[in-house]
Amino acid sequence: MGIVKTEIGRLPVNRGDYAAGTAYYKFNLVQYLGSTYESLTDNNTTAPAVQQEDGTIRTNANWKVFADASAAVQFDTQLQTVRADVRGLTDSLADASGFREMPHLAGQPWILFGHGAPAKANVPDNWIQFDFVTEQGYDWDGLPSALGQQYIDIDASVNGHYIAVPEKKNLRN
Repeated sequence: MGIVKTEIGRLPVNRGDYAAGTAYYKFNLVQYLGSTYESLTDNNTTAPAVQQEDGTIRTNANWKVFADASAAVQFDTQLQTVRADVRGLTDSLADASGFREMPHLAGQPWILFGHGAPAKANVPDNWIQFDFVTEQGYDWDGLPSALGQQYIDIDASVNGHYIAVPEKKNLRN
C-alpha cells in the first residue's frame, strides 16, 4: 500500500515587513503600520493599508487585518502632533513679548484631561478643585491656569487638544 497525499491548502507564510513593489500571494502575512495583514489574492502588489490625514488606517481591498495594532499607530500619530504643537508653543513663547504670563498654580497638572471643550462646566478629571477642609486646590474657571498648560478633550476623536498660548499667537486646536 502506497502513501496517500492529500492537499489541505496553503498555510499562512509570514513575509515580514511589507515592501512596496513586491508581489505577495494569497495567505502571505506582512507587517505594516503596526498591524499584520493577510493577502487575499495572488500577485498582490498593493499596500495593505493607507493612513488617512486624520490618523485613521483604512485596509485596502486585497488585504484583511490579521492582527490589529492600528490604535497604537494612531496614538503615536496624535502624540507626534501634540509634540509638534508644544514645540511651536515653546518657540512662540521664546519670541513673544509684551504679554502677561499666567502663573502656574501649584499642584495643578500641566496636562489636563476633560470631557468637552474647556469651559467652566467641564472641570478636568485631574484638576484639583478647592477643598474647604484642607484649603488646598483652586476653583476651575474654564481656562488653563498657566501659559503652556494643555487641556485634552478625551471624548473628541479629532480637534480635542488645546494649549494655553499668548493672546497674540493663534494655534489651532
